[in-house]
Amino acid sequence: MNQVTDVYEHLKKLSRDELIAKARAASKLETRDVKKECEESFIKFIEHAWDVIEPGQPYIHGWHLEAVAMHLEATHTGDIKRLLINIPPGMTKSLATTVFFPAWLWGPKDQAHLRFLCVSHSQNLAVRDSTRMRRLVQSEWYQKLWGDRVVLTGDQNSKIKFENSKFGFREAAAAGSITGSRGDFVLCLPYNSMIYTSQGPIQIGKLLKKNLM
Repeated sequence: MNQVTDVYEHLKKLSRDELIAKARAASKLETRDVKKECEESFIKFIEHAWDVIEPGQPYIHGWHLEAVAMHLEATHTGDIKRLLINIPPGMTKSLATTVFFPAWLWGPKDQAHLRFLCVSHSQNLAVRDSTRMRRLVQSEWYQKLWGDRVVLTGDQNSKIKFENSKFGFREAAAAGSITGSRGDFVLCLPYNSMIYTSQGPIQIGKLLKKNLM
């Protein structure tokens, strides 16, 4: 209690300009700490970036999300070449893999040159997550921390495909229209879903292997 009183009495003696300066210094320190946490840990990036994408939904941490984050990090380091994630719907799989992960590699990991091809069985779902990531990287929060690393270009900045100044891009595609597309990472949701083609029904994952691998 005495320590709180001492701090209060000290602050009372400060001028308005001194109080503003202290508040700005504290804000800079907090920003620096957040940036450091995000650059060192993908799961921390998800935690801090959550409100930008889902401001109306509280972030709920769980071991499953830690496991997803850890395995996605391993694809970045090269320890995992192909990753299959099987968890129930509504457990942040799409957000983690096709929204937060590319944004984390571009900004916090300073890998803006990377190219992402994000495939879904539905064009609407593919565009939905593409729009979410674009909003994230263009947000005030993200640009304040990594705006010097990630700048979207004006001539290729749409819901379906957007590119940055280091020639990295994120392209959204429906599974039936991926022929000719390439990326450093191919993110497919969901792998086992069936789509109907001129050759009959086929799994998205098998279609990816046929056209991209």
